[in-house]
Amino acid sequence: MKPRIPLVLITLALICFVLLPKAQAVVPPPDGGYPGANTAEGQNALLSITTGVNNTAVGWFSLKSNTDGQLNTAVGAGTLSSTVHAFRNTAIGGAALFSDTDGSFNTAVGALALFSNTFGNTNTVIGDSALFLNTGGGANTATGVNALFSNTAGDQNTATGYAALANNTTGDDNTATGVSALAQYHRRPEHGRRFLYAFQQHYWQQQHGCGLSGSLRQQHRQLEHGRR
Repeated sequence: MKPRIPLVLITLALICFVLLPKAQAVVPPPDGGYPGANTAEGQNALLSITTGVNNTAVGWFSLKSNTDGQLNTAVGAGTLSSTVHAFRNTAIGGAALFSDTDGSFNTAVGALALFSNTFGNTNTVIGDSALFLNTGGGANTATGVNALFSNTAGDQNTATGYAALANNTTGDDNTATGVSALAQYHRRPEHGRRFLYAFQQHYWQQQHGCGLSGSLRQQHRQLEHGRR
């Protein structure tokens, strides 16, 4: 025979539950929550959302144009304002990733960081105006104010330091560390070879008071011949 709970005990339990102190809620209650696990705070934030989910927009016009993008985080006025379908972008700082429409997997921290990016993917930027002119370059890492500032389509570059690789436009696979490191680099890898040759020549002159040795000169000629 199954044991039965007396009705009087159930009644007493319900009365005690009603008499319990009310749980303290946040005052005022949080707002900004919308369907699809989206959060928006600020004028026109997430204004155009349709089927996009898990987006967070905090700030004037942040994620304003996003319709079906997912997992985007925009904190700051104008952040990710132009994005429509992009996903998994993080923009923190006024106008960071402002022009992005379809680029995804980007992280931009700093005012105007990755400002011009439209379809570039997997860029990581920390610093005011870093990778400012980038439109389609991908897999770049820029740390420092104005780092990789002029890069437009260069890929897989790493710039660490104020204005590092600031003038690179379409060059790929470069690494620059330090204030204004390789700041005069513009485009093709052979520029890097010529820079190295000039540096070697300058160093040799400083150490030996004469021109570059025949062996190093021959190495440079071989590099130039191989490039052609």
